[in-house]
Amino acid sequence: MAANTDEPVGPVGPVPDLGFFAGPAAPPGGASRPGGTSQFGGTSQFGGTSQFGGPISAPPAPAPAAPRPGSTAKVAAAAVAVLLLVVAVFGGRFAWHQFMSDPVLPDTLLGMPRLVGSMETELRGMQEGMLDELSADSDAALGLYTDGQGSGYLLMALRGGEKPGFGDDGEVDWTAGWAESTHDGARCYTQGAQSGAGVGVTFCMRGFFRRAVVVMGFGLAAPDPATVARGTDEAWRAQ
Repeated sequence: MAANTDEPVGPVGPVPDLGFFAGPAAPPGGASRPGGTSQFGGTSQFGGTSQFGGPISAPPAPAPAAPRPGSTAKVAAAAVAVLLLVVAVFGGRFAWHQFMSDPVLPDTLLGMPRLVGSMETELRGMQEGMLDELSADSDAALGLYTDGQGSGYLLMALRGGEKPGFGDDGEVDWTAGWAESTHDGARCYTQGAQSGAGVGVTFCMRGFFRRAVVVMGFGLAAPDPATVARGTDEAWRAQ
């Protein structure tokens, strides 16, 4: 008879101790212990504390950084440098405007065009007469603006100053008898139409240091000083 090959397998050896991976032994009666101790000495992670033996706490807040020595001095030095740059830029522009920049005649004044080509000889003669009363480094420009209907404006743009001793000879006050008023920073003088000339005149002036503009309005009746002052402001902003 053939030998039986289905012999039962012998008993397996003892199961090795799983140690850490086996977890804590169950208490008698088979009940689990959710609040039991962990493998590292504290209560388990289901008991409210860390699995490493203590409660979890937030890291301490970082302390505010103290200002580095010298930082205040650097900020102050930068502020001074910016201030000096601003003074240099605006001081240079001021000096150029007051001592070098030419007087400007805009193309229009209060909507009236500047007359070009006619009366050049008369205007040049007036300009030379004005320069005779001013210092050597001065300059002047004259422009006539008209609507062609008997009214208009004469603009005088000036840069410079009076000659030394000018006015010391006791000249007559040429504004005597003119009505004086002030409008938007411009000083104005008005004189009604005279029987001989038949023209009324109002002129206004604005100036600062070595720059000035004078606008003289003329017509059958003296122009409104407020209107001439507005033209004076327009001419002043063009310089």
